Amino acid sequence: MVFSGLFKDDHKMYKLGELDSYKRRNDIEYVYKLYYNWYKKEYENTKIIELTEEEKQKINKKLINEIEIE
Repeated sequence: MVFSGLFKDDHKMYKLGELDSYKRRNDIEYVYKLYYNWYKKEYENTKIIELTEEEKQKINKKLINEIEIE
């Protein structure tokens, strides 16, 4: 995809994160990883693991509906 004119400037602002203030952030704070297995016609929780601090930082407070454009 090629951007020109005003769209070129806007694409540059987008890539630099200057438009992030217009995006919504996910307010849910994720704390656990849950593992489920299909068992006898329903899902069964098989494992609950607390996220590490690094995983929490990586997952929480992300932008909603953000897609990568290359």
